[in-house]
Order: sequence, then C-alpha cells, then structure tokens
Amino acid sequence: MLMEKLVTILWCYMMFRQCKICKKKVPFNEKCECEIKENKNNHNEWFNNYYETNKEELKKINNAKWKKTRKMIINRDGGYCQRCFVKYNVFITDNLQVHHIKPRSNFPELIYTPSNLVTICKRCNLELGTQTELDFEFKPRSNDYHIR
Repeated sequence: MLMEKLVTILWCYMMFRQCKICKKKVPFNEKCECEIKENKNNHNEWFNNYYETNKEELKKINNAKWKKTRKMIINRDGGYCQRCFVKYNVFITDNLQVHHIKPRSNFPELIYTPSNLVTICKRCNLELGTQTELDFEFKPRSNDYHIR
C-alpha cells in the first residue's frame, strides 16, 4: 500500500516540470505562458535581424518576377516534389518550394534560370541546403520555359 502511494506521488511529480523563467510548475509536455512569450519575442527579433541583414537578397525572391517563375517551375515539374519521386517513388504535393540547384547566394545570375530550378518539398529543401548539386537524377520536362 505504501509502495503504491509512493509510485503514484512519484508519477504525478514526473508529469510536471519547473518553468526555467518563472519557476511555476507546468505539465512536462507543455510550455509556460512566459516561455511562449519569450520564444515569440526571440523569433521576432531573429526574423527582424535576418530581414535587415539580407534585405537586398530577399528583394530578389519577393517580387512578381519570382512569383511568376516559381509558379511556372512548379507547373513544369508536375506539381510534386521531384526528389521524393525519384529517390522514394512517392508523390509529395504539400509544402512545395522551388530550389536553386546552384545556390542563389553564390550564383545570383542564375536566380531566375529555369535549368537551375527544381520543385521539391520543404523537407527535401532543408536536407539539400546550399549544396551545389542535387543528390538525385533530375531532367526538366522541357527547356522551352523563359521568364520575361
């Protein structure tokens, strides 16, 4: 009986943790209000710093020409992640992004060049990062795409 009570007390204690900021007791799988607020403030600060630092670079992909190019490339590639299809034989149509095969930071002249662009999902884009080549075989459907 004593052992059961001890286990129950220990179990209840283990399901909570102490907030690092305000020291309140919070369920172990949740965040305290002050932690949520601090994370939001940190993210906003990070985003503002990133934007200020990269303002000119971001202008190149935050315009009508890029939006038109992005839409054209996704249509050209059939509206699915090319990497997931080639590597895993899976059609992923959510969270699509247009990846620069040669990074735009190193090759700014290729930002809108269709042969340097491929449709991939967010996960694949994060995995590829800024590598200068793809880790899968990719051949665009046709080369008759030109952005004006």
